[in-house]
Amino acid sequence: MVQHEQASVLADSSASPVGRLSAPSVPAQARAADPGLPPDCRRLGDLLHRGRALAVLEECARRLTAGRPVVAIIDGDRGSGKSALLAAVATGCGAGLVLRARCHGAERGFSFGVVDQLLDRLPDGDPGGTPPAGRGDDERHLFDRSYRMIRAVAEQGPVVLAIDDVHMADPLSARWCSYLARRLDDMPAGVLVTVNSGGFQAAGGAPAAVDLLADLGALAYSRVVCTGPLCEDCAGTLIARRLGRPADPAFTCQCHALTRGNPQILGMVAAQLAGAADAEPGAALEITAQVLAGAALRWLRQDDPVKARVAEQFAVCGGPLETAAMLAGQGEDVARTARVTLRRIGLLDARTPDRLAHPAMGEVIASLVPPQDRAAMHAHAATMFSQIGESAIVAAEHAMLAGTIGEPWTRQLLRQAAWQSAAAGDWERSARYLSRALLEPGPTGQTLAITAELGAVEFHHDVGACLRRAAAAADLAADDPESAAALAVFTDAALAVEDGDAAAASGRAAAALAAGSLTERGALLRLAASALLCGPAPVPEHAAAISQAMRGLARGPADMASRQLLAVLALGAAARGRSRGRSKILALRAAAAGPVRFTDPVPSTAACAALALAWAGELETASDACALAVEAAHRMASPTGEGVALFVRSEIAFQRGNLTAALNDAHQAFQLFTAVGAISLQAAAAAALTRVRLLRGDPGAVPAQASGPALRAAGHPFILAMQQEARGMIASAQANRALALRLYLESGRHLMAAGLVNPACSAWRSRAVTILAGLGRGWEARTLADTEVALARSWGAPGPLGRALAAAAGAHDGPPRRELLSEAVAVLEGSDCRLHLAQALIRLGTDMHAEAAEAAEAAEPSHDARDVLERGLDLAMECGAATLAATAHQVMHGTGTRRRGQHAATALTAAERRVAELVVAGMSNQAVAVRLTVSKRTVDTHLGRIYRKLGISGRAGLGEVIAGQGGHAEEGG
Repeated sequence: MVQHEQASVLADSSASPVGRLSAPSVPAQARAADPGLPPDCRRLGDLLHRGRALAVLEECARRLTAGRPVVAIIDGDRGSGKSALLAAVATGCGAGLVLRARCHGAERGFSFGVVDQLLDRLPDGDPGGTPPAGRGDDERHLFDRSYRMIRAVAEQGPVVLAIDDVHMADPLSARWCSYLARRLDDMPAGVLVTVNSGGFQAAGGAPAAVDLLADLGALAYSRVVCTGPLCEDCAGTLIARRLGRPADPAFTCQCHALTRGNPQILGMVAAQLAGAADAEPGAALEITAQVLAGAALRWLRQDDPVKARVAEQFAVCGGPLETAAMLAGQGEDVARTARVTLRRIGLLDARTPDRLAHPAMGEVIASLVPPQDRAAMHAHAATMFSQIGESAIVAAEHAMLAGTIGEPWTRQLLRQAAWQSAAAGDWERSARYLSRALLEPGPTGQTLAITAELGAVEFHHDVGACLRRAAAAADLAADDPESAAALAVFTDAALAVEDGDAAAASGRAAAALAAGSLTERGALLRLAASALLCGPAPVPEHAAAISQAMRGLARGPADMASRQLLAVLALGAAARGRSRGRSKILALRAAAAGPVRFTDPVPSTAACAALALAWAGELETASDACALAVEAAHRMASPTGEGVALFVRSEIAFQRGNLTAALNDAHQAFQLFTAVGAISLQAAAAAALTRVRLLRGDPGAVPAQASGPALRAAGHPFILAMQQEARGMIASAQANRALALRLYLESGRHLMAAGLVNPACSAWRSRAVTILAGLGRGWEARTLADTEVALARSWGAPGPLGRALAAAAGAHDGPPRRELLSEAVAVLEGSDCRLHLAQALIRLGTDMHAEAAEAAEAAEPSHDARDVLERGLDLAMECGAATLAATAHQVMHGTGTRRRGQHAATALTAAERRVAELVVAGMSNQAVAVRLTVSKRTVDTHLGRIYRKLGISGRAGLGEVIAGQGGHAEEGG
């Protein structure tokens, strides 16, 4: 075998795998000695980084001119310049005749094809035809005739036989070349061949080619030169020549490393870059990778189709090469040799694990595979991975790219992958798998099950899509009552509240399931729970199914379906004001911890239980239950579930008087509901935001979120009532009492039509009583107030009762008014309802002041009245209820009374004081901003803080506070 001549390249070829080629060995005497770099090698061309190779070939040309025979073997990888050197020698050696031939793998089966190419230019080029196989005498006769033809030509002058890619020659031609080369001793003839020894040996090597190279290398007049990679400087020179301008050194370095210094690839890269002159370095490197991938795959397909198939499988399906080889029908031996080859040609990174040298290569290789072949690869990969126990997600990813497979196992594989993704909280990927599963053919029952599963997944990130799936599933189940249990996955409280049609469909499914011969207890309980959340009383056929579910609830275990129904029952009992004790027991049972699956509606179930407890006045326990809901939503990575939990937590914080926490939770819930497309729940969150912002006195923040999105008239009564109440509060804040009253009464109409009469659910009566009293409609105010007080007493929770008593006081005069307010304070004293207590205290203190002032005919309130007012003011400030605080301030300022121990404006900082004084002077916010060289937004922020600190609602009250103050102001925060 021929050894590579170490002196045949300028640069150290070990720097790149392309230059480290194995070739047949040759006796030491046949190796060309290093002649150094001659002063002039232009006779054979000016090729980059080929000075030593040209020097060796120059010596061969001189031998041929002197009438001596020459055999030259030019060895190198694809694209390394072998053909360029061969052409340089063939045209520059001064031979009288040059016979050329190019071998190709597609012609390897054509016997004597290479010799036919060589002798085709001779006047009598037919050597006598191809001998029959197995007839040695005829082969010797053919060889002898063609040898004598070459000898006859050589007598007239030097002749050169130039054969490109001799390693792909047909066996007969290879033997003839060996026969001829051994008989050149007295002839001025040269045999010049190029060979890719690394390529053909890695492919197993054709025996005839191996023997030929061994025979040629053993000759005394044989020389071997190697075309290693270009060095970095030469690579830059080549690119600059093709581009017509200097190349960026950093890009040249990266390009050289990626292409392994291959001249042909570098030339192709330069040609591509010439059309993208303004390409950034990253884009230029991507172009380099694309060119390299395309050329390397084409070469590999020609040299070694098996390894090309492995490379294609690796690029299309990924995984280690052992897996790619397995999918291509090959073993680990092929994977190991393929790894060596792919690294040598630059496709594979030299580091582990197996990965392409550049990400862009994968797309290029995959694009060179016909689409139908790519689909077949992915389908085969999905099949194999599902059979060998690989992760369902890995197999499903291939099934997603394979088109419709049509095999029964495909649906099951995609479902398994979907639930694995869902278990990890990746709901969008899970939905992709289930959507793809619906494209595979299968029975109707299975299609219904997949549709239901898809809806259950979409609930967590796309409520609108979930509702569409619920409608489709209901249509599929309409003709088959036994399949109604599949609809149980849609029985989440949030869905029932979001869309009344979904709750109605659950009621119909529950009725169908109850009427069937085989009733699934868990499905019936879940469907009944959703039907109960419709709002109005269930229709008779639904009521029968609910009664059966109640019996099943008593007989079965305390599983998640039971907890779901218990939470809805607790919420219904609380909304209707029936048995506060029973409602608490049901809610506590629903909120109890227990084994659950990741698909169970834990956030909504726990949130319903927490809301029932909050309405029952158990705010601390409700907060704990809501924490479970939030934690479950985080664990499941469910935006919808988190939004429901935060909405309920906002309600609990509001009742406890923590308006900042209520605002934050309501805002987050609004954003989550907006993201998942839950229109009704978004409206509920917007209403909660409006209520809190009005109480906080946030300027300019209410109108943007006031009404929320428009709802259908058939929306859930509770959501419609919340929206109308919030709009009524806005109208009241704008002093439009007639509109506010109409909206409050409309809110009550929605609630009462659904049987939701408990004052704990809504303050519409209290708000309407206040408006009616202000309009002078005392009898109507007292009638409505008495109804609310009676309902609140019957329910027994301190918050609703204290609020109702305080509101009712506004409809009465004299001693009854004082008695109602005093009772309201007494009821609220031991509760967590700080906001209601602050409101009751401020109303009581105001009434006490008015009574004392009237009796004493003095403006100064009594000490008792001032104590009550100050306590109410302190509570209002702690809660962040600026509007309540402003009411207390107005009462105290109206009498000239100051809070004990401080001026009313001492809480202002120096910056806030300057803003307040300029505003009192009559300047607009923009003028103040210009005067103080700050932004208008900064001025707006200062004013908002000033109003909250002073407990006033606008500029009108600011002058009164500032006018009587000296110079007191806190420096700093």
